[in-house]
Amino acid sequence: VNNYTYGRKVNRLTYGLLAIFMGSCGLHKFYGGKAGQGIIYILFSWTFIPFIISLIEGIAVLLAVEDENGCILIK
Repeated sequence: VNNYTYGRKVNRLTYGLLAIFMGSCGLHKFYGGKAGQGIIYILFSWTFIPFIISLIEGIAVLLAVEDENGCILIK
């Protein structure tokens, strides 16, 4: 199974906390295997827009249903 086709499994708690606390610099995107989006977050971090988006993403991920290993699929 190709992870790039179906997404990447990441720990839900780690991804959510990274999004909430370090989301303005895109650290959660790098952790999720989306380096391109992480770079965009860094480039626009001075606008506070990535902070708002990552806060929403972090809350949504923490409310998401995890598998038996505590992981979610990032597409």
